[in-house]
Amino acid sequence: MDYLKEFISDEEYNQFLLGIDEEKEVLFLTHESEVRKMLQYFQTLDFNLMDILLYKSTLLFDNVEFVKQKIQENSDLLPSIREDVCTFDLIGL
Repeated sequence: MDYLKEFISDEEYNQFLLGIDEEKEVLFLTHESEVRKMLQYFQTLDFNLMDILLYKSTLLFDNVEFVKQKIQENSDLLPSIREDVCTFDLIGL
């Protein structure tokens, strides 16, 4: 899961590792390509990646095109999502 260090600091990475269970770790290991694509996309939108990893990590395993579509349909909520990733709930993610 070292690939996550491309998106978050070493300190954040260590914090993240402390908070995940074995099942989620397996998901991050087996879905690296999808997770990378999603994190890259979220990075372009200036989202807090650490908060996504901690509180909305299930989003990282979704289809990136589906997530892009939902965000584009609700682009007025981008500032809210940047402030609080739990706002993803308002767009059904």
